[in-house]
Order: sequence, then structure tokens, then C-alpha cells
Amino acid sequence: MIRPLAEFPHKVDSRLGMGHSIPNGDPPKPYSGNVGFCGPLLLPPLTVAREFSRLRVNNEKVIEFFAVVPLIDQLLPQPS
Repeated sequence: MIRPLAEFPHKVDSRLGMGHSIPNGDPPKPYSGNVGFCGPLLLPPLTVAREFSRLRVNNEKVIEFFAVVPLIDQLLPQPS
């Protein structure tokens, strides 16, 4: 999931931001046959203090950190 997120801004000449979701294909498909994860959602990091979610490199550059939350497209059948 991380690699496609890193490549996405370069492929579409854009950037990632809070609340963005990136589907795994069109239509979204699971990353693997045994999980329903079909893409990530970017949310604020909840396990660190708010001041650690941004890093000012210099006057022109700020790096924002996000939590990557897997999205589930479908519920998988449960074993009986």
C-alpha cells in the first residue's frame, strides 16, 4: 500500500492530503485474495502529539505526516 501512495503524486502531477483515498485499480480490487483491503485513506496521526504531524524543512517546504488506514471494499466470507 505504501509504494502506490509514494508513486501517486508523481503519476498524476498532484499531491496527497488529509482525507485522500487511493483505490487499488478501477474498480478497486483487494490487494490479495485473502483480505478485503482495496486502498488506503489518509488521516491525521492519532498516536503522536499534533505538533509532530508537520515538519517545517525551510520557509518553502513543509512535510505533513498522515496515518495510512486500509479501506475494506467488501466483507470476506467467514469460515463456518
